[in-house]
Amino acid sequence: MNIKKKIQVARKVFAWVETNDDGKGMFVKVDKEDLLRAVDQNWLNLDGDRFRITKDHPEGGRILFIHNT
Repeated sequence: MNIKKKIQVARKVFAWVETNDDGKGMFVKVDKEDLLRAVDQNWLNLDGDRFRITKDHPEGGRILFIHNT
């Protein structure tokens, strides 16, 4: 599944944000439309392996987590 499809099928999307130099951080919720627009503008610089659907939502759909590792 490509990056855009992963975003489209996700019910919610969260991105990892590092908050210090030790690699610690948190997941923040991102807007799917904004993320799709950013993917379109930066598709040459993206690593598809970092876009992982890691959780199925009990009410249907999936939650997508984007991590930097």
